[in-house]
Amino acid sequence: MRCIAAPVFDIHGEALAGISVSGPTSRVGVAQIPELSEAVLVAARNLSASIGGKSSRS
Repeated sequence: MRCIAAPVFDIHGEALAGISVSGPTSRVGVAQIPELSEAVLVAARNLSASIGGKSSRS
């Protein structure tokens, strides 16, 4: 199995949830990690923003 995840932040910059994609290594290959990572990060950022959250790094 392979899993790629990113945190979802609340208004205080605290991680309150996570979003991920996972699958068997036979379907989620090493070559797909950069593309999937970017998609997961964008989804987590959008979800955080939609609930008024912000990254603790912001």
